[in-house]
Amino acid sequence: MFRNKVKIVSVIFILIIFISAVSRINGGAEATSLVKTADEEQGIVKINQGDNIQNKINNSKNGALIVISEGKYMIDKPIVIQNKKNITISGDKDVWIFGSRVDFQIFIINDSDNIILKNIKACHKTDQQSRDIKITPKRKGSVVDIESCRKITLQNCELEGCGVYGVYAVDTDILNIFGCYLHHNSWKALGLYNRVNVTNAVIKDCTIINNTGFVEKEGTVNIQFEGTNVIKDNNFEGYQNHND
Repeated sequence: MFRNKVKIVSVIFILIIFISAVSRINGGAEATSLVKTADEEQGIVKINQGDNIQNKINNSKNGALIVISEGKYMIDKPIVIQNKKNITISGDKDVWIFGSRVDFQIFIINDSDNIILKNIKACHKTDQQSRDIKITPKRKGSVVDIESCRKITLQNCELEGCGVYGVYAVDTDILNIFGCYLHHNSWKALGLYNRVNVTNAVIKDCTIINNTGFVEKEGTVNIQFEGTNVIKDNNFEGYQNHND
């Protein structure tokens, strides 16, 4: 009888330990779930290495903060931001996005309102074979291509390489370029066009150097300079001094 009681007590003790362990595991899973839910509730979308950037952007709701994890990303077609509002796409630490060829844009932003690109470095692949590609029309080689938008802000971005234009903007009313580094673009750092209303562009605390040219404008385009800008050596020779 005593031995049976000992066995029963041992079984109960083991069951208690097992149930306690399961509870801890479930509790941890619930905590993780709560963290994810909190991110989702705050509108934070995280992009990690191996994720499809385009799908993440397409599935993001207006007002989202899209955070791209540190690393290098190679794309074989443009990243398109279409019909979005109040979206921020921000790089976490050092983020490079490379186009696999020079004859397509890295980012295309269309029909959108209040889009921010922040802390992102982007350029085209610059091997000799890629350099020899004839880009027609030139806007296809821009790093950032913007059209029919209400307010676009580029903040602390680096745009360079064989991008024909660093930034190409058409019929966009407000363009803010803050703290950016535009260099070694093979046509102009900026191409700004507005044939339907007015583009007001603000360039603040930027370094724009060693492009084949600084800016190409058509239509009603106003450029305001603020803060401390370094804009120099934007000529063919300056571009040629780039060592890949």
